[in-house]
Amino acid sequence: MHIIGSLEYGLKGLDMNISSQCASAVDNLAVFCFNNIIMGEAPTSPAAIKLARHIADCSNF
Repeated sequence: MHIIGSLEYGLKGLDMNISSQCASAVDNLAVFCFNNIIMGEAPTSPAAIKLARHIADCSNF
């Protein structure tokens, strides 16, 4: 949740470079979640399994 909070803070900042990098990171995270957790029948990589568990534990994610 700290990483997501940091990305949100960066998106709200005034520095264009930081906002752009945060937007790219959010996009990459969303694509990873979509491809490996939402569309996949079952997460297969250890990272996808851990992320799926973390998302399930954090209802405000």
